[in-house]
Amino acid sequence: MNANSSHRRRIVRFSAAMSVICAVLMPVGPFVLFFLALLAPIDTLAAMAGVAPLQPGSVDAADGARLLFGIFALASALPLSFGLIRLAACFGGFARGALFAPSTIAGLRDFAGAMLVWTLAQPLFRAAYSMILTFGGPEGSRQIVVQIGSDFILMSVFALCVLIVSWVLTEASALSEENAQFV
Repeated sequence: MNANSSHRRRIVRFSAAMSVICAVLMPVGPFVLFFLALLAPIDTLAAMAGVAPLQPGSVDAADGARLLFGIFALASALPLSFGLIRLAACFGGFARGALFAPSTIAGLRDFAGAMLVWTLAQPLFRAAYSMILTFGGPEGSRQIVVQIGSDFILMSVFALCVLIVSWVLTEASALSEENAQFV
């Protein structure tokens, strides 16, 4: 009995801490990406996008590309930020002891859905980054980079697994409520 209650207290403390961490990361993350894109050297941004750097001397194009890159970086982080908001709600439910409450499970489901949307959008954003950074270059040097790697596959599988787990939890919760009515 005592081990069970100490285990539950650890879950509550960990969930409360994770709820705060998610709530803090949510508004900060997209803006950090935006400002990093504004402050990073254009060659660094080009390397992140997987393209050759802009031609020397195209300062105006580099400044415009940096701003547009920052806007796209901000936009690409929005689904993940929404997911963190919903994950914070899920951890808040865990911290309150409402492990199988519909709102807790919905938070987990929404997090998984946002993670899946974010993951599936990454190749599109990478293609946009490459177009933005090479648009100012001479004809023949413009590039579109489409990259699907193991990280894309792993994140997609992870998001789908969490989505399926949330679906199973929803069904289990509904079944538990139905069984409780037959007492």
